[in-house]
Parts: sequence; C-alpha cells; structure tokens
Amino acid sequence: MIRLLDRLVYRELFGPWVFGVAMFTTVLMAGTYLFRLTNYLIDGIPLATILHLTLLYIPGLLAKTFAMSSLLASLLAFARLSNDSEVIAMQAAGVSMLRAMTPVAVFGFGVSALTFAFGEFIVPKASYDAVVVQSEVLKEVRQAGRPYYQPLYVDGELRGILAARDVDLRTGTMKDVLGAWYGPEGNANRYFFFEELYYTEDGKWMVRNGESWERSKDGNLIRTVLGTVEPPKEMALTFTPREITAASLRDTDSFSMAELREQIHALKENPRMDPKQIKDLEVGFWSKISIPLSALVFALVGAPVAIRRVRQSVGVGIATSIVIIFLYYMLFNYLNILAKGGRLDPALSAFLPLVAGLVAAAILMWNKNR
Repeated sequence: MIRLLDRLVYRELFGPWVFGVAMFTTVLMAGTYLFRLTNYLIDGIPLATILHLTLLYIPGLLAKTFAMSSLLASLLAFARLSNDSEVIAMQAAGVSMLRAMTPVAVFGFGVSALTFAFGEFIVPKASYDAVVVQSEVLKEVRQAGRPYYQPLYVDGELRGILAARDVDLRTGTMKDVLGAWYGPEGNANRYFFFEELYYTEDGKWMVRNGESWERSKDGNLIRTVLGTVEPPKEMALTFTPREITAASLRDTDSFSMAELREQIHALKENPRMDPKQIKDLEVGFWSKISIPLSALVFALVGAPVAIRRVRQSVGVGIATSIVIIFLYYMLFNYLNILAKGGRLDPALSAFLPLVAGLVAAAILMWNKNR
C-alpha cells in the first residue's frame, strides 16, 4: 500500500510541476524581456537574432521557475487528493502526515538537484552568451561602440589605467586603446595608444599597431612605433576576456560556483577593491545553493497548506502559490540587501529563508497530523 501511495503522489506532483514551469517561465519572460525584445524587433534587428536571444534567456528563467513550480505542484496535487477525500483515506489507513510527506520531500529534493545541476552546467554558458549577443545588438541599434575602462594594479597598488573606445565581449578585443602607466613614485612615466589589443588562444594579450611615449630622465617623451607585439610586461594585463564580460553583468547567472569562488578570491587579494563588490559575489555564491534548495522547502510547505476540509479549485492553488512565493522572495531579497550592505553574513542571508520555510512546514504538518 505504501508503494502505491508513493506512486500516486509522484504522479499527482509531476503534471502540475510541468504546468507550473511553463506558466511561471512564460510570465517571467513576458515581465522581464518581452518589452526589450519587442524594441529590438522595431529597431530592425533580424528575427533570427531575437529568437536566438530569447532561447539564451530561457535557461536562466528555468533555473528560477523549477523551484517555484514545486510549490504549485505540491499545492495542486494535495488539493486534488484532499478534494477526493484520499487524504482522509490515508489517515484512516494509519498513514501519518510525516509518512505522506516522504514522496513530497523526495520529489522536492529531486527538483533541487535538477535546479542546481542546471544552474551550474547550462545557465552560465547561456547567460554569458546572452550578454555577448545583447551587447552586439545594442551596438547595431545605437551605431556606437561599447566603452571599457580597466585600472591596472600591481601588488595592490594602482599602477596604470586602460581605456578603450570599443570592446568585443565575445573575444575581448579592444579598439582604440588609450592608457597611462605610473612609476613607483606615482607619476605617469609612459603613455600609449593601441589600434587594437586582442587576446590570443594561448592566453596572452597582443598589440596590433600603436605607439608609446616614455618619459626620459630629462623629462622628454620618447616615441616608439609598435607593430604586432606584446604589451610592456610591467603593464600587468592579468585579466581575461571572461573578466571583461563579468564587469558587464548585473547578476551571477553567468558564473558557476567554482568561477565565483575564483572571482571572490582574486578580489580579496586586492586591498583596494570595493568590499561591496565582494559581498555581491558572496551573496551570489551562496544563492547558488539556497535557491535550488527552496524547491524542497516549497514542496513541503505546499502540501499541508493544500489539505482542507472544503473543496478547492485550481485557481485557488495558483493564487496561494503566488502569495507564498512573493513572501518568500521578499524575505530572501531583504536579507540579501542586508548582506550586500555588510550588515549580515552572506551565507546566513541565503539560508535563513530556508530555515524559516522548514520551520513553517514542520508546524503546518504537525497541525494537520493532529
């Protein structure tokens, strides 16, 4: 009987979960990207490019809607079981609420694992490509380049600046590069102009056509014409095209946890780096775990909420799921803001909503089991 019960619950959960993924993804796509994509189409961007960009946006949305949909699935599944008195039949047969929640927990954990794997192996590549394609679209719409600025540090000391009229986020190639290099005493002792600064397949920067002016001991500037050469070694061009794109990102979807860890470590080694930027990345790092685990919490909360003595419609389940999701992410975002401001530990801000959700689920299940 127990195995039949588990199969029944799994079957009831799967259909609404698929429906929830489709519904929430459509709503988020319409609310987040539809207006932007419509404007691109009006501006004359080819339909194929619009469709390509749309497909690149979808994985990032799915990584968020997988968890949301586990709540809707749990609500609709147990509302149906409750409406048909199957929950009463389970309790009459001696099945406790805790045992009835076992397949719900397994399903929620499975969605969590799927969300985590999706966010680690599929979303970063798609989100990165979306940033690159969107940058190319904006260049075509505005008929202008993408300016780029990069400070150059050596052992935590600002030693130079780099500015480019345009940068290709796909390859990292910079056009019309201007810059200056400072000596140990802090005075600019070298200026340069490169027509192009590009990144090679073997992982180093190269200059194509340019000039440099170096200040001599008597104060005169000595001009040197450059062909295709390596930039001066003391310029410390240690960043990569990936890091150039990272500077253009507003969220951490384009990075896996390993990449975020590397970014955080590199920033912490620079004593002049803004602590807020480090906090932003740390919040994103822990969210890579907490957001997938919210699928488990949502599933455990939704089932006892749906068990009622009165019959419920699908609309009630959808409305309830939206309210719970709104409250959960309002708390999640509030704690994230505190963490980014340095008033709360980033790991704590990511996991406190999970703890609150699990406590709420335990209380609900205990009340339904009485």
